Amino acid sequence: MINVESILKVADNSGAILVKCIKLFKFSYRIGAIPSQTILVVVRKNIFKKHVTKKSKIIIKGRIYKALILRSIKGLKRWGNFYIKCYHNLVILLNEYNLPFATRLYGPIVREIRMKSKYSKIISLAEFIL
Repeated sequence: MINVESILKVADNSGAILVKCIKLFKFSYRIGAIPSQTILVVVRKNIFKKHVTKKSKIIIKGRIYKALILRSIKGLKRWGNFYIKCYHNLVILLNEYNLPFATRLYGPIVREIRMKSKYSKIISLAEFIL
């Protein structure tokens, strides 16, 4: 489960490397956020891009962004009493229209994201669905 003050890795090529969770949306503040939920994060470490033509694409350290959780260490319980667990807590950064900043996602995503219709762009960028 992802809680406030959790350090997360970014699984896309947006420019951020590490982010920190500062707020959980919906009713996940009691038990923590699971994959396919959105959270509010602040960028802790990023890649400095020296020669970028579009200034709006730069992810700046210290700025606040929305993020979608792709995978978590705790896991996700599915029908049939089995869990999907991963080695890292991974997120991708979203803009104000719930579209990803990045053009490439690294690794698989969970099937529960596919159930939500507002993340169709993310599903098309994914390599593999768990």
